[in-house]
Amino acid sequence: FLFPSPLRVVTLRLFGARIGKSVLIRRGVRIHFPWNLKVGDYCWIGEEVWLINHEIIDIGSNVCISQRAIICSSGHELRTENLAYKHEPIKIQNGAWICLQSTILAGSSIGRNSVVSAGETFKGKLSDDSIFENKAAKKITW
Repeated sequence: FLFPSPLRVVTLRLFGARIGKSVLIRRGVRIHFPWNLKVGDYCWIGEEVWLINHEIIDIGSNVCISQRAIICSSGHELRTENLAYKHEPIKIQNGAWICLQSTILAGSSIGRNSVVSAGETFKGKLSDDSIFENKAAKKITW
């Protein structure tokens, strides 16, 4: 309420984020490292989204990231004795929709006009014009 979206965008840019025009960042969004964030034009980032960006999170234009989604470019290598860090960038292409309470894990790529359904956890490559729901990807028929 006291820290409107335009002020959030300006502040993030001051800390190194690359943010396009007409981007709306709602209240409660958490961004760990602004200098590792790229956002295209006309994007909407919903309430309480977490961007855990030890590596670059690259969000295209016309992207919607719905409330309480988590996009995490970091993790651990489970096969090491000390659980060494394993960070990988994330790419979300133009027109994608990351739905309510979904999670995108390190190294993932979300294709153009693709959707990760509400509550899903995704790791991998989702091709263009696809939807990931019920733990499976399928093409969207327009």
